Amino acid sequence: MKEGGASGGQGRGPCTRLAGSGACVGGMSDHRCISRYDANRRAGPDARPFNSFPGNFLARHEERLSSNQRLWRMYDGWRRFAPDEQARIRAQAAGFLAELA
Repeated sequence: MKEGGASGGQGRGPCTRLAGSGACVGGMSDHRCISRYDANRRAGPDARPFNSFPGNFLARHEERLSSNQRLWRMYDGWRRFAPDEQARIRAQAAGFLAELA
């Protein structure tokens, strides 16, 4: 079975544009569930656990990946966050990753 790609092809996973955060995942189906998490928050007790992972990934690999033309929009969005918000997002991700280890 072919993996789902940026074109949204049918496969085992969502297209890469939608796989990034919980805010996008809710738009992939008509199913709505009751959750204590706020899909639009990236950090804090009400943030979905996976919402902080994309920003944390971008920050961890910025030196190596920021010159990649395919990622410029993601890095442009990441750089719009204030440094203190970036720090909160990264701390949130680190906390969740520590729980998984």
